[in-house]
Amino acid sequence: MNNIYDNGDQLIGKCGDIKKYNDRVYKENILDEDTYNELKEELKEIDDESIIMIDYSCGMGLYIRVWEKDEVIK
Repeated sequence: MNNIYDNGDQLIGKCGDIKKYNDRVYKENILDEDTYNELKEELKEIDDESIIMIDYSCGMGLYIRVWEKDEVIK
């Protein structure tokens, strides 16, 4: 879990780590139950080794950006 960046508005890290971490975030009431369940379903579709960014601050729900395991980030 040390490889996760969370500034309160954005969460960045490996999808597998974020799946575990997100349960704690939900318990701290950052997400409502419907949003949490929607996010949990979306994360099931993403490989655990992929790097993802979840933006909680966009005002129109969550924004998720995915970098696949083999994708080159520039």
